[in-house]
Amino acid sequence: MYFKIINNRPQTNEIEFNIGDQNKHLLPIMNGLRRIFMADVPSVSIDPLNINIIKNTSPLDDQYIIKRFCHAPMNVDPEQFDAYELKIHHPKDMDRPLVNKEDYPLDIRTDMLKVYKNGKLVQENLFIGNSILFILKPLQEFYMNCKLNYNSPKKSYQETNNKFGSNYQVVTQSAFKYEIDQKRRHDPDYDFIDDERNYLVSNDNPVGFVFKLETVGSDYFKPVHVFNTGLEILNKKLLRAKNAIVNKNEIDYLKIDKDENIDNLEIFIFLKDEDHTLGNILSSKVENIQKRLGDSRENFVAYCIPHQLLNRMEIKIKNDSKKIKLSAEEILVKAIDESMDELVEIKKLFNENYKKDISKK
Repeated sequence: MYFKIINNRPQTNEIEFNIGDQNKHLLPIMNGLRRIFMADVPSVSIDPLNINIIKNTSPLDDQYIIKRFCHAPMNVDPEQFDAYELKIHHPKDMDRPLVNKEDYPLDIRTDMLKVYKNGKLVQENLFIGNSILFILKPLQEFYMNCKLNYNSPKKSYQETNNKFGSNYQVVTQSAFKYEIDQKRRHDPDYDFIDDERNYLVSNDNPVGFVFKLETVGSDYFKPVHVFNTGLEILNKKLLRAKNAIVNKNEIDYLKIDKDENIDNLEIFIFLKDEDHTLGNILSSKVENIQKRLGDSRENFVAYCIPHQLLNRMEIKIKNDSKKIKLSAEEILVKAIDESMDELVEIKKLFNENYKKDISKK
């Protein structure tokens, strides 16, 4: 596996790197990491379940305003988030609502929230930028208090049943493209749209990637933090799946069934917490292993989300028993082990190259 940092701009919270391996199918891992960086990496945000709107005569309903508050990017140490409470009240009396006494609409911005730390009013700016939250018309009133949480966008959406928004996404860009094979380009001096077709390949699979990661600007959630946190989250997902398969100790998480109509087809039903991220990684890895151990038209692997409103993911596996001696469970565990090994190697290469790049600046 090779790794090279192309651009590292700490001042703008961006990092771009090149990663690949001629002998490994890394596309599922790259796509899985992309999804995890966007949705699973936790951030400090206003807690949608801990916003107490006491009075609101603005044109907007409480639910909409709660969503606006939660999506305001913050710059707070995750080890101290529970010490803070934010309030909007009268400038001179914390027990009275804020009233717009002007004859024109008043922008309610993030810098207007009073910050209390351990119960005492402090002069701290917890927000990145100064976002407009909503507007108060003349003589309209607003009065609220709220606390912070440390949670991921996806998990907070689930906890609020999608009613009150989620934590803001600390990642503003998480994307990759295939690395171009210069030998396959028709004109190396001209970047044309067909470059996406002229990527590095091995066994018809892309083997090189250019990954770009950018964060919103928090001092505590830099790209290097997001990358390493994302790797840990994905590793924990894989380890949990492996333990559930091997030990059969999480019946509310994983159920293993056999298809009644197709011989030798096993169905691994993840009953919660898993989606396309794990499904795509494991099904792609199992397919790759099946080809290596005994390529056959009898082999089959696929995953599906039965319904978008169900927190459920299924992986179906069938091996040609004449060519592959491993059971469906064993081949799935092997796929998990290989994926975890790749994550270990990626983490090592990333941090080694990142430290070298920082030392040069």
